[in-house]
Amino acid sequence: MYKPMPTAAKPTFNTRSVSVISPVLSPEPSLLHCLESYLVNDPLEILLITRVSHEANLKAALGGAWFDTTKVRIIIADDSMPGMRGQIATGFLQARGAITAKVDSHVLWGPSYLANLLPCFEDPTVGTATGAFSTRIAPYRQNRDSITPAEVSSTRAVFGSLRTAKVDAFAAYCWRWIVCGASYLVRTAPVQRPAFTQAFLYDVWYGPFGRHTRLDTGDDTFLSR
Repeated sequence: MYKPMPTAAKPTFNTRSVSVISPVLSPEPSLLHCLESYLVNDPLEILLITRVSHEANLKAALGGAWFDTTKVRIIIADDSMPGMRGQIATGFLQARGAITAKVDSHVLWGPSYLANLLPCFEDPTVGTATGAFSTRIAPYRQNRDSITPAEVSSTRAVFGSLRTAKVDAFAAYCWRWIVCGASYLVRTAPVQRPAFTQAFLYDVWYGPFGRHTRLDTGDDTFLSR
């Protein structure tokens, strides 16, 4: 549903009901700042899902933290669960909270991100939820000589005609849009079912001429449909 949800007088969930999972391989320079923003939301735990070949680099990056990382754990995804979806599925299965928040490790949260989204789950028919997004570009990079094509395109996508078109289409046709894979919340129990894990890891696109491709991206599309 593309609408705000009211808060409950006695909410079923609080931020300590949430396990945060984030698939990470080579840590971005922004990792620690993003990680700190998740911790400010006071979740139950934060699981960084990586591969054994990247574990040392991730531990080294965490070693530079200026904040308490007691809630942060590194989880190694098994080779039997390949690709990005394998990392995400590993996080789903390891999560201990009733709600799981999946977030890309370059995404910053506001201090009330979890608190603002949790009311959505007071409706038992809601399985996943996400919020609005914006771009953050450091002031020293806000010039044509430093900004990257990716930063330009993401800014245009958020503030340009794409957002307007989506809102207009919803108002006119009541279309529903997928949750954004960069950051979303989902009920944990359904994504820990063996049938879900099997379908999630072996989602196949049947292309022309009998070409079958196992999909690794698009976890947001899979969850939404």
